[in-house]
Amino acid sequence: MSLGACLPGLEADGKLSAEQAAEARALYEELLADYARSGSRESAEALASSAAIAQLERNIARKDFLAGLTIKRRQAILKDLSLYGTDIGDARLKAQDAGGNGRAIDPRAGRALIGGRDPRAHYSSVEGRRLAIEGDAHRELDRLLAEHSANLLGQVRNKAQMDDIVRELFGADTGNGSAKALAEAWRRTAEKLRQRFNAAGGDIGFRADWGLPQAHDWAKVRAAGFDAWREAIAGRLDRAKMIDDRTGRPFSDEALELVLKDVWETIRSDGTHSLSPGAPGGKALANRRADARFLVFKSADDWMAYQAEFGSVDPFTAMMGHIDGMARDIAALEILGPNPETTLGWVKDTLVQSAGRDRSPGANLLNDAKAAGRAIDRLWDEYRGAHNAADKEWLSLTFSGLRSWQVATKLGGAMLTAVSDFGFQRSRRKFNGLSNATMLPQYLKLMRPGSAEAQKMAVRRGLIAEEWAHRTAGQNRLFMEEMTGALPRALANGVLRVSGLNRHTQSMRWVYGMETLATYTEAAGKTFAELEPELRSALARYGLDAADWDKLRSAPMDQDGGVEWISPHNAEDPQLAARFMEMVHGEKDLAVPVADLETRATFNSMFPKGTWRGELGRSTVQFKSFGLAVMLAQTREIMAMNGGTAARYAAGLVIGTTLMGAIAMQLKALAAGKDLRPMEDLEFWVAAMFQGGGLGIAGDFFYSAEGRTGQGFGSWLAGPSISDAQKLVNTATAKDPRKSAVRTAKAFVPGNNIWFSRAAFDRMVADAIDEAINPDIRNSRRRMQRYAEEQGTAYWWAPGDRAPDRSPDFANALEEGPEQ
Repeated sequence: MSLGACLPGLEADGKLSAEQAAEARALYEELLADYARSGSRESAEALASSAAIAQLERNIARKDFLAGLTIKRRQAILKDLSLYGTDIGDARLKAQDAGGNGRAIDPRAGRALIGGRDPRAHYSSVEGRRLAIEGDAHRELDRLLAEHSANLLGQVRNKAQMDDIVRELFGADTGNGSAKALAEAWRRTAEKLRQRFNAAGGDIGFRADWGLPQAHDWAKVRAAGFDAWREAIAGRLDRAKMIDDRTGRPFSDEALELVLKDVWETIRSDGTHSLSPGAPGGKALANRRADARFLVFKSADDWMAYQAEFGSVDPFTAMMGHIDGMARDIAALEILGPNPETTLGWVKDTLVQSAGRDRSPGANLLNDAKAAGRAIDRLWDEYRGAHNAADKEWLSLTFSGLRSWQVATKLGGAMLTAVSDFGFQRSRRKFNGLSNATMLPQYLKLMRPGSAEAQKMAVRRGLIAEEWAHRTAGQNRLFMEEMTGALPRALANGVLRVSGLNRHTQSMRWVYGMETLATYTEAAGKTFAELEPELRSALARYGLDAADWDKLRSAPMDQDGGVEWISPHNAEDPQLAARFMEMVHGEKDLAVPVADLETRATFNSMFPKGTWRGELGRSTVQFKSFGLAVMLAQTREIMAMNGGTAARYAAGLVIGTTLMGAIAMQLKALAAGKDLRPMEDLEFWVAAMFQGGGLGIAGDFFYSAEGRTGQGFGSWLAGPSISDAQKLVNTATAKDPRKSAVRTAKAFVPGNNIWFSRAAFDRMVADAIDEAINPDIRNSRRRMQRYAEEQGTAYWWAPGDRAPDRSPDFANALEEGPEQ
């Protein structure tokens, strides 16, 4: 008897659920139609029944497997949540009390499960695990990253070789040995990610002929329509290799048409067409990734032709996007289980249920648990990119383009502000028992021209190559958003690159990571108890105990650069390796400050993209958000320390960053053509404290009501975009617009204030134009001189002079300033 005839009875007897019976019936009928084309009805029924039963058994077995993984992960999560906030010295000893003894779980524990960098949480977070996985993927791609990252114009370097790499990945022999080696490195990396995804519950089949993922531009696909899109892609697909995983056979014409229609709908709707209103989680993450490998192109040329017509990225960016996406998904699976959204719902319910155990007078834990649930939703939305969706795309593109333009025209001197990173890193190194003597030599080694080999060694040690892999890494660090608008974004990123800010940021992050690894390499001969207290404490904060340390230090070391390095990736347990690298990346993010996931989630939920409220809010806090994010992150760290440690750390941090802020202010004065500012007054050091903390412009208002922008404090609070709009209005409505035209026009020139060329541009270009059209030029220059005098300094390259008439007065820093 055929399966089709048996299904009603199996469902009636309760051996199959209605859902399973419907699924089996649909599969059986599809297989029957397929087999019937090449055989008799009886043969087709037998073959279809056998194949459908086998697939049904696989589905049932997989569901059981995923259910087991889910239970296992929830048990581990419950133990971790219950240990939140326990003393790091005895957290492991209290593991047997997890969830017991009537002790309510701290609601903040759930947020730490996603966001990371919470010193009270001694367990892995999704975000921390993502960083570890991405760093491990970059480790094997050091040459690819170094040789094919974007140039100053945002274009991939060595395009001809990149095209050969793509052809090698699709099976062609290009005769290019370098391209072949880099293609093989990519294959190894992608295969490791696939295996790790499957080990965490995923289901991506192996394909020896898989080359590269596709990156679709949903706007182009939507504009073309289904018929035109299908016509463009159908002839480029290798039908024989596109196997229906339900039947194990190539797709029939009818089935392929239906699937291509679904693919088109998914792309053109940006993934929203399959959402079910009210559905709690949709398709499990463990089952989603295989869909992305469905389209199989005949050749590299077919893949590249499709990307040129309907794609959104080049091959290098497609590779980096694949790593980023896989790292995100693997991290979510390893920490939260096969269906992260369902697990997070369980976590929120657990926190609320646990809050009911709080019997203390005036207890407010239930409200805290509900607030924590909302925070978890915000964090998860940020992690999975939901905050990137714009309500009104045109509005988001317009304002994001304006903010990119602000970066290009106003942050040419940000490299000088970034010297405060030395203050942050010094404090974090001391806190974690790392040497500060090596910081400057290591930094100069990575910053100097021709340091590619040193940079690649940092990547081989598992440290992420943000600048190489992500074209807008510098913007993302400072502004917590991905800037859009092709030309403004390219200009903004170009200015940050030319000014040296991107290279500085990446070098400082590598420097901290390399010193951490070097220090633990030197300590590998010691037991956990013999480690320096700071090294032991750092491991314990990330949940690593004596047994873990023994496994890490006994793993084979790598020889790199002529010396041995501790190599967590050589440990037998990949989860243990990931936890160690989570420590490295987590501490690096505090030593060279970046906005963490929680800060970004708060920022993006307060200012939703594509809404008037959100876009105006983003423009208002532009250039302020980084400083606020830094203060929040450091405050959170300090609040988790005991009294004495917190006081010492806070004092060291303030002193160190204030000193670096003072240096930054003096460098900015020199870049503007002024002498050093006197450092005897309290006002200078208050301004230096703001400068070192990332809010440098605020310190200027201790000197002047106008500040260095020539605008009032209210204009600064309103943000640069609104301030510039006001400048345009003032210029257009002035009795003599020429008075303000030059200053306004200069402020809108990208790169006008790059620190190493600012004084020359101002004196030799802007001043010449100003003289030609501004009848009030003398009063304008007197105002500039007066503002300099208010700061206790004078110009060594005075406004109006085509060349400096003297060298800078460095001694002015220790004097009272010029006579007024």
